[in-house]
Amino acid sequence: GSDRQTFSVELASATSLQFERIDRNGDTTIEWEVIEFDDAGLTVQHLSGLAIGANAITAVDLSRAVPISSGNTTLAGDDRARNYVELELTSTTALTARYRTGWPVAGVIAQVLELPPADVESLQVVSTAAVPFAAAITSVDETKTLTFGTGYADSTDAINNNGHGTLDLASATSLEAVRSDGSATAVTFDYTAYVLELTGSDVQRGSEVFSPTDLSL
Repeated sequence: GSDRQTFSVELASATSLQFERIDRNGDTTIEWEVIEFDDAGLTVQHLSGLAIGANAITAVDLSRAVPISSGNTTLAGDDRARNYVELELTSTTALTARYRTGWPVAGVIAQVLELPPADVESLQVVSTAAVPFAAAITSVDETKTLTFGTGYADSTDAINNNGHGTLDLASATSLEAVRSDGSATAVTFDYTAYVLELTGSDVQRGSEVFSPTDLSL
């Protein structure tokens, strides 16, 4: 269920990450990334209570800005999954939020990250309407690249705890999202992903598996 997919992550020390989840309902695998910046030039805008459509933000450079979000983890059952939203920077001053018609967005928090020009090698935006998906991208250095993705299910065949995609670089030229239930059958799921290739920074990747009795690792 959706409880298995609702996590928080904290940098517990210089050498460790702390993961938390809502309950112990089954095995769950988390894929994670850590990025360390060479300078303090990163700027972050914080937004809460996102509205449907365009939300005003301070002007950013679209060639080096990405949005990220987390849902409302206080809701119960499938209601928690309903807070997944699709975020896209549709102009230099607008962050557009999209989600399934009739589902709530209260509690959704978003951040818009903008990096200094010297830190960005390239930024690619990939949109899709199905999960799982594989999309061709311009070749990147995987050790310098981060992926950010947001999306929502907009049909009865794609409840979020089945349709929500786990996003990853399949290769230097391919971006993919897989179904969280492991199914190869595509479901309707609007998705926008940002592929950010950096200069002078190192990216680490890995995965962790929660057993049925684990709440933290």
